[in-house]
Amino acid sequence: MNHERTNLSLTIVACVLGTAALYLVWPPFPSFVSSVFTKTYDVTHPAAVRKAEFVSALRAGGNGNGEATFDALVALGADPATIQTVRGSTEYIRDAKSVYWVFPKPRKVEGVDPNSFKVWEDGTYRSNIGVDREHLYITGVLAEGVDPKTFARVGRTQYFHDEQSVFYEVRIDVKNDYRYGLRKIIGADPATMRAFTSGIGYDQAADLFVADAARVYLRGEALPGIDAKTFHMLASRYFADKNSTYFFNGDIDTIPTRIGPAGNFRTLTTLGYFAIDDQMYFGTTTIPGGDPTSFRVFDNEVHYGDRTREVCKDICPYAADAGAVYYDGKKINGADPSSFELIGYGLLQNKGKDPSDSQPEYARDAQHVYFIGKLVAGADPRTFRPLVSGGYFYGYGRDSLHVYWLDKEIVGADPTTFRIFDGQQPYEGCGVGPYSADARAVYFETKQIVGADPSTFKPIINEYGRDKNGVWKGTVLQASDFTPECTYG
Repeated sequence: MNHERTNLSLTIVACVLGTAALYLVWPPFPSFVSSVFTKTYDVTHPAAVRKAEFVSALRAGGNGNGEATFDALVALGADPATIQTVRGSTEYIRDAKSVYWVFPKPRKVEGVDPNSFKVWEDGTYRSNIGVDREHLYITGVLAEGVDPKTFARVGRTQYFHDEQSVFYEVRIDVKNDYRYGLRKIIGADPATMRAFTSGIGYDQAADLFVADAARVYLRGEALPGIDAKTFHMLASRYFADKNSTYFFNGDIDTIPTRIGPAGNFRTLTTLGYFAIDDQMYFGTTTIPGGDPTSFRVFDNEVHYGDRTREVCKDICPYAADAGAVYYDGKKINGADPSSFELIGYGLLQNKGKDPSDSQPEYARDAQHVYFIGKLVAGADPRTFRPLVSGGYFYGYGRDSLHVYWLDKEIVGADPTTFRIFDGQQPYEGCGVGPYSADARAVYFETKQIVGADPSTFKPIINEYGRDKNGVWKGTVLQASDFTPECTYG
């Protein structure tokens, strides 16, 4: 071997996520790779120095297990003097004679030409795909029957093609050894293949679809009964062909749901309310009597004391037309559309997020107060206010005479001294329960905790709280030696 000093440049990417976290989301392998800095290695360094440089390089790329990775590679036969990452990846590693895939544990890539091997890119790196002169590899596994010279991606999807065939990226063994593969779609035409994200922006549901001239494909399978030539995206999760309008929730749906005929589609929110011609819909169901000409969604502002906030960017549950008010597409009996307004932003299901990302819970008209579309019996709309603590909304509200949890009155609670406890979560995944208090008593949900001391009471974990008497679970005092624990995760 020639021991003259040789400089090898290695570009390493500083990813915003750790390696393990990067591989737990879909679509896998987002293209974060760019030339952030360049590290020059001297291959004449002793092995210990070379190892330190390698560990530092992997750490910069988001892999904190560089030392163990280096030792495992050497145990597999890698040359410690020439180990280096492949440009654009910290998962593909090479030495002078071989290429290795190292996530979640190192293994040798069989049959690869190390001299021509590189990470495949289509304008941005795909760090799990590599190519040499003759073959293509995905997570270190040979993708048989794929031509690396004409290999291309279909839009931003999990579909790829070469000159002859179309492929869908599938999981082979992600749990044990993190292996992906490319499954050939029989009969698909690479020349006419198209995606459905153009002009829409990133949409996970849309990226599961592609079409050629004859068929529409979902998760690599042809869909019967859909006209491929006219199939197109209307809005996030909504599609249409010449005959029908479809809804598809990529998280739970296996096939698109037909929701109505093709027609003049108009969406009023990102997800939720829309019209097809003269018929109003919410989700996949029709709204009987809904009037598209006067229909409006309450998504612009919410009244909160003397302030207003923008709310509800995506699924906006409250809406109205000239004749009725709706929540999740269902009519709220007796609600007055002319005086209806939102009066509190809700973080009940979105704790800690910006209020503009949350769904409003409380609303009112001239005569009544509503919680998620249900009447709050007896509440005074003129004086009612939702209660927030520590940036969290727990579904509490009060008017001048009464206190409420969700749509139910907390009987006997004093609105003047009533308080909800600090919304901080003491343990990850174990937030505090629906405890509240006034000057005289402590409450769990709507029930008074007989014997609890409001001056010393504090929520601790989930349904547990503590005062001078001991630990409470809901309204029940626990044994004196009881200590609640967070079992989350």
